[in-house]
Amino acid sequence: MASGTSASITGKNSEPSELSIVLIGGRPSAKSSVGNLILGRDGFKTNTTKSVMRQELVSGRQVSVVDTPGWVSHLPLDLTPKLTQLEIQHSVSLCPPGPHAFVLVMPLDAPYAGTGMSAEEHVSLLLSDRVWKRAIMVFTVADKTNMRPDLIRSNRQLRYLTEKCEGRFHVLNISDRGDGSQVTQLMEKIDQMVKSSGGHYETEEHVSEELKEKERTISRRAEQRRTDSLKRTTGLPKDTGLTDLRILLLGQENSGKSSAGNTILGGRGFKVSQAGQRSAQCEVRQGSVAGRHVTVVDSPGWYYNRPLQDTSEMDKLEIQDSVSLCPPGPHAVLLAVPLHRAFTKAQRVAVEEHMTLLSQSAWSHAIVLFTHGDRLGDRSIEQHIEAEGEDLRWLLDTCGNRYHVFNNQKTDDTQVTELLQKMEEMVAGNRGEHYEDGGDVSETTSERKKIREEHVHTLMTKTQRQRTALKALFEGEHQSLPEVKVMLVGGEQDQRSRAGDLILQKSVFKLTIFKEFKTQTKLTECVGQQRRVADRTVSVVNCPDWSTTPPSQKTKDVLLHGATLCSPGPHAVLVTVNVESSFCEADRRSVEEHMELLGDRVWRRALVLFTWGYWLGERRVEEYIEAEGEPLRRILEKCGYRYHVQHGGKWDISEVTELMEKIEDMVMRDRGHFGQMTLIKRLRGRTEEQWKKREQEMIERMRRSVTTEPEEPTLPAVRRRNSMVHLPPSICGDGARRINPASCQEKEKHGAPSSEYEWRNSLFRI
Repeated sequence: MASGTSASITGKNSEPSELSIVLIGGRPSAKSSVGNLILGRDGFKTNTTKSVMRQELVSGRQVSVVDTPGWVSHLPLDLTPKLTQLEIQHSVSLCPPGPHAFVLVMPLDAPYAGTGMSAEEHVSLLLSDRVWKRAIMVFTVADKTNMRPDLIRSNRQLRYLTEKCEGRFHVLNISDRGDGSQVTQLMEKIDQMVKSSGGHYETEEHVSEELKEKERTISRRAEQRRTDSLKRTTGLPKDTGLTDLRILLLGQENSGKSSAGNTILGGRGFKVSQAGQRSAQCEVRQGSVAGRHVTVVDSPGWYYNRPLQDTSEMDKLEIQDSVSLCPPGPHAVLLAVPLHRAFTKAQRVAVEEHMTLLSQSAWSHAIVLFTHGDRLGDRSIEQHIEAEGEDLRWLLDTCGNRYHVFNNQKTDDTQVTELLQKMEEMVAGNRGEHYEDGGDVSETTSERKKIREEHVHTLMTKTQRQRTALKALFEGEHQSLPEVKVMLVGGEQDQRSRAGDLILQKSVFKLTIFKEFKTQTKLTECVGQQRRVADRTVSVVNCPDWSTTPPSQKTKDVLLHGATLCSPGPHAVLVTVNVESSFCEADRRSVEEHMELLGDRVWRRALVLFTWGYWLGERRVEEYIEAEGEPLRRILEKCGYRYHVQHGGKWDISEVTELMEKIEDMVMRDRGHFGQMTLIKRLRGRTEEQWKKREQEMIERMRRSVTTEPEEPTLPAVRRRNSMVHLPPSICGDGARRINPASCQEKEKHGAPSSEYEWRNSLFRI
């Protein structure tokens, strides 16, 4: 516990003549609005960046309220900027000898995943665990109709935080400033808490001095960095005479780089990534800026803290291709770094490794572009750099201490002209040269794109042929299942949990999103949930994470237990693959080794579920498949090229309906496990012998279809959110049996599985 304060009982068990309150909370939470309601006036500005104290007479006594900077409500403490952390710690010293109460503010409407853990980390680690004894939850709403305390009991995050505050909470309608009774009730609850807790917090003198010394050190180093920056540019020409300036934007997703491109060009030419939306392709825009012809290339962002090996091959190729869009090469490479998040070691590694997609000389053309400049407030960018520590300082030093701050909400052209001036100085320092990665970039990139497009076309042609043939073979035989049971395997816990939520159209599986939470609970056993969705009863079993090491006996037991939760067996095993990430040989090996624990027949019921499909942007999923190469293609082959793309950013019942239909088609072709007699009746009384004959006919017709159809696709191009249902591997003879068929048949005559292998396979057949 990194304690910034300690508890001291200095009051009596009576209402204090003066009352001091500290407001804490994430963004958005309407924390400042709560402070204004308590004071009865507009004393605080929204989204403050420094701790501020205001005083007012409330009901005849002096009330001091301290508003603190808010953290991003669902992010862990490690991602909160260090200056924000210091301000929160400093807040308790603004109302000496210490605050009587801490008010933790949070919106009542459904909070983001991780909000509860984020609040606990910020309170306990920046202040003290003892804060909870003097804390009360205030849940804000903007509409009286939403004042529903029952939501607190039904939401595990809100319920958990309320329990941390020993059950104390209050619901506040921040839009009704004329209702003084709700503030009166809040103050009564605070007074009652102060009486029971026995006084206020006192700030420990040595802790206060440590904070002050840290701030002095930051200010001193910030001034030195500012001086060094000025010295570096002294003597360099401010105007190199460049009339044509080329700029490349790089950075993590949602870093504000696309908005920065729009700010530079004075328009809205680039698509700005939003929740559930993303641009996955390089874009180029041009315009006239301050007497220069400026070309700006925006590239796809990488996931904020992932190393290069986790970035999909498709995104890597796009970043490399970006250089060719501003021939013969960019004068400046702008590395976008957002100021509303801390710059961690993981982010340093991510930037360093993604820059290797270019050549080493790119660093001499790089400028760090800090975005979300409004989050600085009246602090200087140099103070932010020095407070963040060695990882951000390393990035600045590697870029030759070149940096600039952008506030994309400003309409002032000054920040753009200053940036162009810094670029001119850098170009002068590089003797007027632009970035080159060696060789003929344009020719190499063009050839590479051509090959990729040919491979994607071949893949789509093949799968479209199979789909056409299968549609004809099973025309009129699609049967809706009254109940569908699926297992979610592979990928990371949050990925599968979100996939399960989207299938069931409700948040039922635990979701954390950020691994940085030290309190994250790992799934160790299979968990099942059931709900009525798309006119079917859908059961989803979420299985624990897979590692890249060979599966243990415990892993086998857990998976087999998961299959039994879908008794008599799952209709489908959904192998989740995150399109945000790469799919390498280790991933392929892991999938195959774990799936084999369920038997070879599992592939007859396997379907690849591509999650977080929004990451594809306007790209087709086939482009992702082709870029990832052989490891992913092998898994798709084993699944009979059955796959589905799940958007991941919103509730979409049409996605679920489409997935259910694909599962039903798969079950139909594999003859289902959902009751032999019912199945035979539904399939027009076909006998087992007739089915075998029909299967052989299907093989021949499929082979003829694939070999004789024209090369051109027979169906319209399939967009990213569509997927296709194709021939199961069992039709083509995949999944060779490893035990004696004769002995199996002999034991099956007596109604008993021949081995554990046969028992596992029996889950996926009649």
